[in-house]
Amino acid sequence: MAVDIVEQAFPFLPRQIEIDHVDREGLLLSPSQMEIAIADLVKNNKTRTSILKRSKKDKEHHLQLDVVEVENLNEKGVLEKKYVTVYLGARHDKHLGAGAFGKVKLAQLGKRQNQENAQEEETQQPGKWYALKVQPVTQDKHFTLAREVELVRQSGTSTSAMLLRQWDSKGTFFKPTKKKQGMLTDFVYGQDLAHLRASEINLRSSQWMKLATNIAKAHRSIYHREIIHRDIKTANVMADPVTGKVTIVDFGLAKNIQNKLDQRIVGSKSYVAPELIFPRQYPDLDKQYQVPGDKSEMWLLGVLLGETLGLGYFNAINRFTMRDKNDAYLEAENDQIPNKILRDNVIDFITERMMNPHPAQRCTFDEAVTFLEEMQHLYFDWMDAKKIGILDLNEYATSSSKEKKELIEVLKHCQEVWMVDAGHQQKNTEINPEMDAEPQRSVKEYMLLRRELEDAGVLVGEKLFSCGDSKKTNELINAIPKKLQQNEQDELRHFFHVTHKEKVSLQDEEICVIQPKSIKKTGNYSQAIQAELESHFGGFALAEKQFNLIKKRLTQEVERIENKYGQADSRLPVINGTIFSLQKQFADKTLNYKKVKESLDHVQKEMWGKSTIRNVFARWFPQLVSASQAQKEMKALQSEIETLKQEHWATNKQQQVNPSNEKINAESNKRKHEPDAPDTDPKRKAFRSNH
Repeated sequence: MAVDIVEQAFPFLPRQIEIDHVDREGLLLSPSQMEIAIADLVKNNKTRTSILKRSKKDKEHHLQLDVVEVENLNEKGVLEKKYVTVYLGARHDKHLGAGAFGKVKLAQLGKRQNQENAQEEETQQPGKWYALKVQPVTQDKHFTLAREVELVRQSGTSTSAMLLRQWDSKGTFFKPTKKKQGMLTDFVYGQDLAHLRASEINLRSSQWMKLATNIAKAHRSIYHREIIHRDIKTANVMADPVTGKVTIVDFGLAKNIQNKLDQRIVGSKSYVAPELIFPRQYPDLDKQYQVPGDKSEMWLLGVLLGETLGLGYFNAINRFTMRDKNDAYLEAENDQIPNKILRDNVIDFITERMMNPHPAQRCTFDEAVTFLEEMQHLYFDWMDAKKIGILDLNEYATSSSKEKKELIEVLKHCQEVWMVDAGHQQKNTEINPEMDAEPQRSVKEYMLLRRELEDAGVLVGEKLFSCGDSKKTNELINAIPKKLQQNEQDELRHFFHVTHKEKVSLQDEEICVIQPKSIKKTGNYSQAIQAELESHFGGFALAEKQFNLIKKRLTQEVERIENKYGQADSRLPVINGTIFSLQKQFADKTLNYKKVKESLDHVQKEMWGKSTIRNVFARWFPQLVSASQAQKEMKALQSEIETLKQEHWATNKQQQVNPSNEKINAESNKRKHEPDAPDTDPKRKAFRSNH
């Protein structure tokens, strides 16, 4: 029986916000409390006011929430006012970041009591989160918030960036009142790279390479918009591990390329290019490299990628150093790129092209992006189709702590997890009178469940599916793949319903049922889970969209090789033959994931090879990337070595028959047969007689 499936965003709460500080709807201030704050602002003609709330967790401290008025031009060019609630925390220590110029706080768009119109509510988006950067008003024109707002808008990272009016901070006898100003930008969901690397989230090599590629693309996009960031580092790059989306933040030290007046060398010294921080070591350096530019930005990007992928370290003087390719630490500890050939290629490129000591020899942003895309494509694990876990929230909420732990262990091996809450009724929908009234989960409950799963290392996605009837959970799960078929898929996907239920009737073959209790816990439990997931979809037939995607990628590789190396390249028959074979198997309905893996492993082996000599040629001679070319070059070297040997032997024979050599040999033979002269030294003579 078909169900009316409803898809909505799964609510989230920024990690800095304590769950007890929001109400059932996930708001810091209720509509009635917001009206009180707005009335105070209007009455006293202020742009900022404060409200105190009692904290259940910390009774000694009241929760202070600042309400700030924001004026903004909407899409129609009409000036409209918004009111955001600034979160300070019970101890005023909660913020997104802090630096030399100011602090970044979390702010939430408030909801008003008279906001009954659904269209108005959708436009205003009450509950939306923002980042509010607050700093004292400065007279230095190079570091004003007004300048930063322009750069943020120009970069495209937050087109809705707004500058708030100035206000007076609370002064004391020792600290006089200062003028402060704020900048409001869109909140970026995810984690900064520093926290992501230290978290319990288990990302695969393909995901790390996707993040690295997107970091390079984001940096290139900013530079193409004529902006030099000057402070690229792990703390200033936000990444969503689920989607792979990357956003560069904090433009406080950035500058426009056209601004020739601001040529100061700023930023974190550990990341700054050597020609800028150690100018005496470059006495003959061209003037264009003595100031921040594209080459110094490329050095920053190289350090960032090396640190993110775990390929280097900060030395005693806090300068980043790439590790040697044969460093035992990389083989034992590097989880980001376990494939040594891929890791060696990335290390070589970062060391020689991105972090080259000579600025003129560094690559361009386009070359860096092209290299990372090629590496991501060539070393893509075709069995690493995106594994999407499906979790029934009703089952999870009623499970014991032991059962929850078992569910989480399996879900941690999925690249994304979607939620199912069959009985949930979406807001403003008509309730079916035939169904029994069911208690609805509040936004706050969803936030609590999400935080619990994310703290355990589960990659929670943005999708929440419901149908309004808790008795139709199986029908709802069956309908998910069909719901997604309406949208274009840009990646391979496979679905796993992780459950403890013994009897689960799922009609859709695209969904596998994984029961944690059935996985043997002997040996490495993590590897057992991974093997269980891969064994389930190895024998499943490919959907038409998935087959077309594989065919498209192989065709793109053919076009890339033809454009770069010509139509005579020896790899082309291998790839074209594989495409033909896969097409025939797909038409005969005998093609499954296991056969795809075998075919594509054959392609990769023929293109790059697994023997040492092929890997050496692929690494040191990038133009010789095919196996046949490497073999030809090897044969040529071997024949050259044989020729040199023969020439050497011929020379030795000629010297042996030379008359001058015969005389020398005769004299040496004569000395060999002559008796030794008597030893006249009394000490040596006594030593011989005693021994």
